[in-house]
Amino acid sequence: MSISSRLEMLDVLLKCNYPVVSSTVIAEKDYKVETISAVKAVAHILGIKDMKTISQFTTFPELGMDSMVGTEIIKLLEKDFQIFVTSNDVRNLTFAKLVEMEEKNVNKVKESAEQKPEDIGSK
Repeated sequence: MSISSRLEMLDVLLKCNYPVVSSTVIAEKDYKVETISAVKAVAHILGIKDMKTISQFTTFPELGMDSMVGTEIIKLLEKDFQIFVTSNDVRNLTFAKLVEMEEKNVNKVKESAEQKPEDIGSK
């Protein structure tokens, strides 16, 4: 939503004769998980257009992450990339660490895909 349309909606809500308990705008995903990495998805959430403009070792809060964005990042990583982090972990997360986590996750998936069915039952 543009700023002007948000202000117009706020004007409508303020003129209501009944209380407004909450109002939420849900952002649409404009990327496909199959074609994007966790790093690019998180950069998109943080509003980073060019990864070359930031240090890979800067923590996400230093890049503007607040608690709501942190929760969004945690949910994205869990749901779309099977990377599990806590809220404390995400506060210390950097893109360099996220690259490591993503590589470990990809390697685990490859290893489990390469295992023979008889190997899985014997473990």
